[in-house]
Amino acid sequence: MEVEALSNPVEISRSSSPPTVAESVASHLSSNALDSQELPNAKEEQQNTEDGVSQEKAESSQHSSAANVALLEKHESDFLDQKEKRKQRLIESALDKTHLPELYFSNSKKEVLVGAYVDNFIRQYGHLYPGRRELLLMSPNEFGIKVF
Repeated sequence: MEVEALSNPVEISRSSSPPTVAESVASHLSSNALDSQELPNAKEEQQNTEDGVSQEKAESSQHSSAANVALLEKHESDFLDQKEKRKQRLIESALDKTHLPELYFSNSKKEVLVGAYVDNFIRQYGHLYPGRRELLLMSPNEFGIKVF
């Protein structure tokens, strides 16, 4: 037969007669050998392209997330600045003594005497019951004056 002449896969494709079983097997084995050599390369290429796409997505998401973080930080700092300005205006308007009575920012002689008694009581209470919280009998008002 012509098996010797057609053992090369290149020659199989040139022959005019239909291939025999041996020729088909030889052709199939040689094509599988080529596929098995190309298969890791194809997998590597596919992995590389997937990695490239995922890296591009990661870079674009990092860029957009960095931009979002910067925008949020700017917005938060603006909000905190506005909050601080409102607080300062409120304090200034509340501490304006021109339209408030004098009782808000000073104590009378009787209030000073009662304050001394209350301070003495708080001190004695602290010595008798050291494990308890301190009593809040005289708290400071907006102007820092202790009132009873």
